[in-house]
Amino acid sequence: IALAAQYSLAASQVDPSADGRQTALLSAVRLLVITGQYRSALQHRARVTHTASGPRRSEVLGLLDFADGQDTASHSRLREAWKTYESLAEHSAAATAAAESGMVACSLGLGAEALASSAYALRHAEDEVVRGMAHANTAYGHALLGGPAEGLLQLEYLGDDAGAVSHAETDSLTHRGMLRMLAGDLTGALLDLSVSARRRNWGMSRISVTAPLLYSVWCHFFLGDWRAASRTLSVARDVAQTTGRSLDFFALHCLSAILFSFSGRTEAAEADLREAAEVEMSVDFPAPGFHLSATQAVVAFAQQDYGRAASLLEQLYDDPAHASRTRLFGLPHLPVLAVAQARNGDVAHAERATRRLAASAGRGVMHPLACAWAEGATAVARGEGDAAVHIYRAALNLPRTGGNPLLIRTFVRHDLGALLLDRGEDEQGRTALREAEASFRGMGAERLAEASRARAGDGPAASNAARAVWEDLSDREKDVADLVARGWTNREIAAELYLSVKTVEYHLGNIYTKH
Repeated sequence: IALAAQYSLAASQVDPSADGRQTALLSAVRLLVITGQYRSALQHRARVTHTASGPRRSEVLGLLDFADGQDTASHSRLREAWKTYESLAEHSAAATAAAESGMVACSLGLGAEALASSAYALRHAEDEVVRGMAHANTAYGHALLGGPAEGLLQLEYLGDDAGAVSHAETDSLTHRGMLRMLAGDLTGALLDLSVSARRRNWGMSRISVTAPLLYSVWCHFFLGDWRAASRTLSVARDVAQTTGRSLDFFALHCLSAILFSFSGRTEAAEADLREAAEVEMSVDFPAPGFHLSATQAVVAFAQQDYGRAASLLEQLYDDPAHASRTRLFGLPHLPVLAVAQARNGDVAHAERATRRLAASAGRGVMHPLACAWAEGATAVARGEGDAAVHIYRAALNLPRTGGNPLLIRTFVRHDLGALLLDRGEDEQGRTALREAEASFRGMGAERLAEASRARAGDGPAASNAARAVWEDLSDREKDVADLVARGWTNREIAAELYLSVKTVEYHLGNIYTKH
């Protein structure tokens, strides 16, 4: 497909007829966008703008708007192209434009619009890739209207083996991975997302090529494997440099800010938030504003600023304009909201957030564990210590289906230990807090580890010379060093990080030179 785009670009310069040059140009730019070559596509925007009006021009301009992060404008142009193709009885082209319009409707949070456009595409599409995109949009539309678990019901036809899913259904596989993560099935999500990420060069996906990597970062974050989260974030950053749109960098900065904040690197987190805010100001739709505020809330929670965390999330989750997004992202956000409100002593609102979380459907243990964390914190705020101890202990015994969300489990362990100390059960309380400290420190959550240690009365941890050595490495050198320490071969490291073996050897040479 990429070669076809280059051939068409050449034809757009040399074809003897004006119509031929225009047709070749529009075809080339469309191919550049759908293969993720957004920057290259945007270089030709002026030429596309000066072509004759018509549905093909509207469609390509809509795709360029999408590449540029102008999703509201993109949706309008793609819908115009769809309806014009339809009026001309060009049903196959109309189906493609409808599916592309549905893709952008998903980005805008328009669930009903996504379903309507996808239904049309499925009635008329001849291309299996377009049908796959429509299937993905259908699932995401249902998720916007009913939550992630509702969307997953639409994707059961894919089967359990992610590797066996056809390449035409790559968008659906990506959406299944995203929705599994948002429903709490972290290991299932990683299986889907890892396959999707390795298909990014096939030219089969119309959605962001970095999306599988970004949602994989979320999975690793909740699973407590923050080195894997950091590695995946580095890979996503490299991919975005060549095939990303501006909004991919927004998401990268948001995720990086969260990792930095829980690791105790406040200045780095704030720098990422500033970068994300710069990107957010350049777009024409509200979703990035929602995610920026949510990220600021999570960062504030990590910094133990519970008032700010609660205030930011309350505004989002009480705003009807964000109803579809709050249904979709409730599992990552609502536990933070409820616990922050409980720690502020706002029992009534903590109870409301906890009920809202419990009413949503989840997959795997993450959902009941998150509910228990919120319920326990709310019980503590009500002064019901016995009930809270029971809730926390039951939560720690939950089976680890769908992966073990170690971050939330460790929060529960910390809160149990702190409560036991307050009740005079010093030995059990300190034991739980020391276990929480060890778990947090193993993740790299230094700020949280120190909080557990201080609550146990153990004083500050001794400085670690090895930590200073580690911080002297670049992010990519850390990725390589971490995998070497795990016993991986250079070839395995290269495959994991999407590098050549020679590049891995180069990074190892730098590590040895520094230390």
